[in-house]
Amino acid sequence: MSFLSPLALALSLLAAPIIILYMLKLRRREVEVSSTMLWSLLLRDREANSPWQKLKRNLLLLLQLLLLLLLVVALARPFIPVPTQARQ
Repeated sequence: MSFLSPLALALSLLAAPIIILYMLKLRRREVEVSSTMLWSLLLRDREANSPWQKLKRNLLLLLQLLLLLLLVVALARPFIPVPTQARQ
C-alpha cells in the first residue's frame, strides 16, 4: 500500500495535544461536608486531582483518536498499485 499524499500523515502528530488535554483535565465533584473533621478527606482527594494525571480508560478519548486516525488516513489517500497488461 502506498499513499498519494504521504505528507498528510504528519497530521497524526495532533494526537499528542489531544492526549495532553486529557491528562490535564481536572476531575472534581462537589461534595457537601457536614463537619470540618471530614475536610481532610476532601483535601486529600483534591491533591490526588493534580495535573498530569495517569490516563484512565476514556471512551471519548478513544473515539477522538480513532476519528483523527481515520481523517489522517483519508487525507493521505492510500492506494494499492495493481499490475496491468496492455492490449494490442
